Amino acid sequence: MIKIYSVQQVGEICDDYSVLINGQKAELNTARVSAVPFNRRWPGHQRQTDQTELVNFLSFASDEPVEITVKPKYPFYTADVRPHDFDGTVEIIPNVEIKIRMNKPQYFTVEPYGRNRALHVFADGIKEYGSLIVSNYAVRTNNMFLDGGNFPLWLTDFFVEAERSSRHSHILDFDILRLGRKVLENNPKAGSFEFGVVAITEIGKERGNNLELKEIKKIAEETNQKNDLFNSWLKMCRHSATVENYPFIKVFADEQRPESWGADARELAEVITILSVGEQRIAMPFYTIEEMVCEQAYCKFLRVYEDFRFRRGDNTLLVHILKTVMAKLWKHNENIKNLYGYSVLTLAKKRGTLDGKAKKKKYFLCNRKIYARRFTTDCFSDYFNDLAIKAKIGINDFEEYAGEKASIEELKMQNSYFITGLYCKENNEGG
Repeated sequence: MIKIYSVQQVGEICDDYSVLINGQKAELNTARVSAVPFNRRWPGHQRQTDQTELVNFLSFASDEPVEITVKPKYPFYTADVRPHDFDGTVEIIPNVEIKIRMNKPQYFTVEPYGRNRALHVFADGIKEYGSLIVSNYAVRTNNMFLDGGNFPLWLTDFFVEAERSSRHSHILDFDILRLGRKVLENNPKAGSFEFGVVAITEIGKERGNNLELKEIKKIAEETNQKNDLFNSWLKMCRHSATVENYPFIKVFADEQRPESWGADARELAEVITILSVGEQRIAMPFYTIEEMVCEQAYCKFLRVYEDFRFRRGDNTLLVHILKTVMAKLWKHNENIKNLYGYSVLTLAKKRGTLDGKAKKKKYFLCNRKIYARRFTTDCFSDYFNDLAIKAKIGINDFEEYAGEKASIEELKMQNSYFITGLYCKENNEGG
């Protein structure tokens, strides 16, 4: 597959070349670059115009060999392709065209006129973005990769009627969520799940509750709900997925009756429930106007920056200056919020037996307490990092569902207690 990136409109146009990619006409971008064959220390301003030139560049992505036909506008007798370790072949027909057979994605220049007025070719590989959902039922996604640019653009809108290819979630092998015993001994997938979305339907039938598991022993030789440490993984999964204090993991589960899922020592504790969290407030007086100015400026900068980053990258002097100014403004605003910000939480406290009346309390949560570096919420992350390092595969290596409904083979690949129990019961009744 070949994907030609869109052309960015600029005031100055260079038309030194026309290009065909596998026989298809490709539009070329224009850029102004240095015409001087050496670099110098940054003098605090751009080069003078007479030291620059307009050139064409071609940008596309491909996952297959590509034949590029380059037709220079002006007469030429030979051409050079740099770097010289270019992986491909070059055929030159003087004053007509240059045929280039490219074996793999790479960056290179075509130089029929020497170092100046060269054609710059940027051929990227096509990246496969698999689903980040792991589930025991098939979930279809159809996010569309629009453009690589300098920062990838995705179409995730449900209401856009565009032709989009579909992907399905990965098949959930429950062994990847078990820290203890595994259904499949030495399962190569064990420990390989680090981050993403886990979706489990009918979790009560999979995990059971205390009443249903009363005959099951933790010391049993076979893997069961009491010795697989699934609940421990559920309580600790954020440790493997926390980046800059944010856990990039979410577990969704459904069941008709919440009580079908075991309490797991709930009765030994006092249960404190956060009923509501109020909006962020600032205890520092007269800061409202300053906060409003900071947020307005930051929002406007963000809109400009995201568009500029996609079109030209974020390594230009203008962007560097804007980012420096906005970073100071943003950090000042964040420092005030972290020092003087707070929110009011409404709590409900009751006994773990859940048979008493809950007492409602207010708690003032100060941001200063949160960022006081008392502890990290991912304190066990190294344990999961070690598991991931030892695992030979990752989430993109998990099998995906073939359609919206799981087949019998796909169900059996889950190593699920529920599914295994259904088929054992069926075999016993058949026998």
